[in-house]
Amino acid sequence: MANGDGDDENRTVEAAKQLLCGGIAGSVAKTVTAPFSRLTILFQVHSLVTTKSNRPKYAMNLKGGFSKIIERGGFMSLWKGNMTSVIHRFPYSAINFYVY
Repeated sequence: MANGDGDDENRTVEAAKQLLCGGIAGSVAKTVTAPFSRLTILFQVHSLVTTKSNRPKYAMNLKGGFSKIIERGGFMSLWKGNMTSVIHRFPYSAINFYVY
C-alpha cells in the first residue's frame, strides 16, 4: 500500500463521518421541533376551513392547541408526519454540514 492510499481512505472515512453526523443532527433537530411544526400547520389550515361560529370549538392558543392534538390523536400524534420530514432533512443536513 502506498502512502497516498492511506490518506485517501482517511479522507473518505472523515467525509462519511461528517455526512452521518450532519444528517443525524438535522434529523434530531427536526424531530424535536416537529410538534411545533405540526401545531403551526394546523393553526394555518384551521383558519381557512373554520367558520366564526365554530371557532370556539377549536384551540385559540398554544396550550389549547397542544391539548386538542393530544386529546384527538394521543401524545404520539404530535409527531404525525415527522418521518417524511426526517427523510427529507437527513440528506439536506448531511450535505450542508459537510460543505460548510
